[in-house]
Amino acid sequence: RRRREVLTDLPDRVQNTFEVEMAAEQQKPYDEARQAIARVLGKAKPPTATERDSITRQLARMRMACDAAELVGGASADSVPKIAELERILADVLEDASAKVVVFTEWEKMLQLVGGLLDHLEVGWLGLSGRVPVKERGRLLERFREDANARVLVSTDVGGTGLELQAASFVINLDVPWSPMRLEQRIARVLRHGQRETVNVIHLVSAGTIEEAIGVLHEKKRKLHDAVVEQDASIERMPIPTLSGQLDLEMLRALVKPEPVQAVRAEAPGGEAAAVLAEFSRYLGGKEEKSPLAAMFDALPVRGTLGEARPHPGRNPTQLPADPLE
Repeated sequence: RRRREVLTDLPDRVQNTFEVEMAAEQQKPYDEARQAIARVLGKAKPPTATERDSITRQLARMRMACDAAELVGGASADSVPKIAELERILADVLEDASAKVVVFTEWEKMLQLVGGLLDHLEVGWLGLSGRVPVKERGRLLERFREDANARVLVSTDVGGTGLELQAASFVINLDVPWSPMRLEQRIARVLRHGQRETVNVIHLVSAGTIEEAIGVLHEKKRKLHDAVVEQDASIERMPIPTLSGQLDLEMLRALVKPEPVQAVRAEAPGGEAAAVLAEFSRYLGGKEEKSPLAAMFDALPVRGTLGEARPHPGRNPTQLPADPLE
């Protein structure tokens, strides 16, 4: 359904992003992975299949380093910055004896680090990951709803879809997924029909890193979506049209620059994805009327028109780059 049809049925949503500085133990593996990708992208030829696999692994390594050094085989000399920030947030939130919190992370190791913090704080918590058998998840969620001592649910993205978590009123994202749809799905587990309280959403982002740049990229995708598709359509149900959903290589180069946030903000959508968006935009606007995106793409070289059929590149891994965004 369209947003306007359900907005009056849902409570308020308060969203904040907290920037966290990375420790030196995180910065070293982060920079090593970033430089490895930059070397591949700096070559004159497009990445080979093996190089694309390497890029995907190094991107994951960069994102894991943003969470904690332990995720990339290191060890923190002191506390983990995101865990320390989470401790400060929980100290405030859990003063309310009725408050419950859902903490999301993409990485199971991060779930374990959060569990260690909660044990230290003597806070009752439950963990949900792929290791929990499907038949036991219902009982786990029932305990989260009914047990007053189960204050925090720490979940990987196993809990990001198909579950109802209205017992909580706080959602804390320890990392930023590639896909804005996945991020919205996490929040939607708590912000559902039957939720009576305001839902507070907190994103913990490592400052000046690929995590912050992904947030900027999410916003670009939302703006393109709203300009092309009906503004009330849900981005969860109506993804932005792109040619095979591929991440433009120029945008990837921007993501792995030393200052990725500024680079991504400066990088206009380009390449084949921009051509498809331009054609789609003009199609929606008709011959006489320009759509909101038409002016943005007028300067870009658009190959062909809607009337000219071109072979679809398909999903041949030897021809297309890996797609870390979707």
